[in-house]
Amino acid sequence: MKSHVSALAALLLAACATSTLPPAPQQPAGDPALPAAPPTSEARYDAVGWAATAASPDPDGAVFVVHPTLAEGSFVELTLLDGGRTTVMKVGRNAPVAPGYLLALSPVAAQALGAGSGPVAVRAREVVPPLQERAAAEGGSLTRMDAPQLLLAALRKRLPPVPAAGATPAPSAGARPASAPEPAPRPGPAPIETVDLPPSRVSPLPSIPASPEPAPVSTTPASGAWVVQVAALSNAARAEALARELGGFTRRTGALVRVRMGPYPTTAAAERGRAQAAARGYGDAKVIRND
Repeated sequence: MKSHVSALAALLLAACATSTLPPAPQQPAGDPALPAAPPTSEARYDAVGWAATAASPDPDGAVFVVHPTLAEGSFVELTLLDGGRTTVMKVGRNAPVAPGYLLALSPVAAQALGAGSGPVAVRAREVVPPLQERAAAEGGSLTRMDAPQLLLAALRKRLPPVPAAGATPAPSAGARPASAPEPAPRPGPAPIETVDLPPSRVSPLPSIPASPEPAPVSTTPASGAWVVQVAALSNAARAEALARELGGFTRRTGALVRVRMGPYPTTAAAERGRAQAAARGYGDAKVIRND
């Protein structure tokens, strides 16, 4: 009996060893006609080069950047490769710049960035600041953390040669063409012979009247919702002189005389005024409501 059971078990084991499992179902191949998945992010503008500081200013002294490819109204983050200072500014014009330059800065923008008068090595990145920071960016006062020295060293290796001196930007849209050179003057008649005359007596010059004293700074400015407060001084004469220097006005509150600029109709205009005050050394200036 045991021999029959052993033989039956051996037959069952042999059958299991020789049997095969059914093949697994294959996944259907992807349809090549289906479009690829859209990218999750879009690459933005990021370049290293030279910035010119000779862009023509606007009549209102706006802070802006001139760029040949970025759209007008967009924002760019500028990093000085000499020091690492980083500021976000608005692209005010889409226009050609001088050959060899990446972009151009308005005079007020160059002061806000701390740039000199010659070519400035910068890194320019297109950014989209939050809505609550755009007014500060339009005024040139939206600063970021300084770039580390390790990053600056890597960026300087990508810097192209300094543009040749005397390079001038191409004319922007709407610019008037340069006037044609005037023709050379025709040769005039022969010189007239001169004779020596006896010396004449020179009358003394009339005395120049003393210039009038400057008019006092107005303490009743025009209407506007925003002002820039530059300083609060206890010396009224110094406060009046500072207000006259900045083109502002004074407001006495108690024992202090406050020096203010403005007023301005919008916060963006007030931020531009604050940037001008900061560029002249008054970094503590702030935008407040006109009380």
